[in-house]
Amino acid sequence: MSRITGIDVPQPGFRPTERIEETGRRLANYASSFRVPFEYCSISSKWETIRVEDLKLDKDEVLIVNCLYRFRNLVDETVVVDSPRNKVLNTIRKANPDVFIHGIVNGAYSAFLCHSIPVVHAKISASWDGDRKTLIQR
Repeated sequence: MSRITGIDVPQPGFRPTERIEETGRRLANYASSFRVPFEYCSISSKWETIRVEDLKLDKDEVLIVNCLYRFRNLVDETVVVDSPRNKVLNTIRKANPDVFIHGIVNGAYSAFLCHSIPVVHAKISASWDGDRKTLIQR
């Protein structure tokens, strides 16, 4: 049985969990097309308020935490002493994942403020190289 827990912050508006629930429906349809047993759980909450108990982990399952380029939305210790970023990282540490995939974007510029195509190309190429190195190793 494959089980995925999708975690995202609630979206503003009438249906705050719509996007994450739609992701679950699409994954379930894809899994059923290959006859793969599949379970999807969604958690729509601020990341720093999630506890390990909310994940409903079994001791005999493999836990993979995938967090590519999403920490840019969390305030770090340079802004707040008890930072949300540290709370999330401590929760991940308590969950003790078998694999932790974490991508970070560093830079003093934003893709929206780049003034030349070569700078944008270098930024995207670096992201893809990081993905290729961490995800396709067999």
